Amino acid sequence: MLKESTNLCTFLYLLLISLYSEWFVKCNTNLNKIELIKLSEYDNLLPSLEHFLMELKDMDHIECTMACLMNKLVCAGVFYNNLTKFCKLPTNHPNESMVYDTQPGWEFWKNIGCDPGWLYHSEHCYLLTHRKTSWHDAQLQCESNGAFLAEIKSAKENSWITEKLMDTNMFVLQESQGLPDFTEQVWIGANDIDNEDSFIWSETNSTLNFSNWNQGEPNDEYGEDCLAIIHKTGKWNDLPCSSNLSYICEKRK
Repeated sequence: MLKESTNLCTFLYLLLISLYSEWFVKCNTNLNKIELIKLSEYDNLLPSLEHFLMELKDMDHIECTMACLMNKLVCAGVFYNNLTKFCKLPTNHPNESMVYDTQPGWEFWKNIGCDPGWLYHSEHCYLLTHRKTSWHDAQLQCESNGAFLAEIKSAKENSWITEKLMDTNMFVLQESQGLPDFTEQVWIGANDIDNEDSFIWSETNSTLNFSNWNQGEPNDEYGEDCLAIIHKTGKWNDLPCSSNLSYICEKRK
């Protein structure tokens, strides 16, 4: 399975190389995913770093990219020299504070995959945090990570969060503790604090063009002004903002 997936990625990579001079590589399988975008401002430049993650000789483009894929959690990108066939994998993205050597043939592709622990979906990255807190504190925690409480804008996104993000994280955690709880609820980023029964997404200040309310919700039974999503069903519920729940952060790529 891994070999077939890698061959598919290689085919797509070669196809893109043949079509574009400014390459954008996006390779997705059930087992592997890497995204690299070429930054031409670093052509013929190489940072003078004491330690790269990896330095490889006699490599072609594909092999260099695959090396980054195999170390995708710590690989910040790919420096590749077309003239010498030399591959270097940095652990930090190039920046203005680095000192560079000018050497012909070098090109750099930035790894634009999600940070470790975050999951990728449709140009966004998501993180489910199990530490329980209030809605407002969850919002602050997301902001401290350059993110926001998740805003679910479509049925497709709602299904992905329910089936992939929440199911693979929350159920495993609870089952390992002997406490499977299919009614577990998780904070997402809408509230009706300012205008009762008019929920808005807090990050974009936009109305809910898509919703997936549980039967009888929202009901504001106990002054419930903040939005949560129910594990397993993916249905939505309003709860008091002071309730302590896990939460989902989201950030754009």
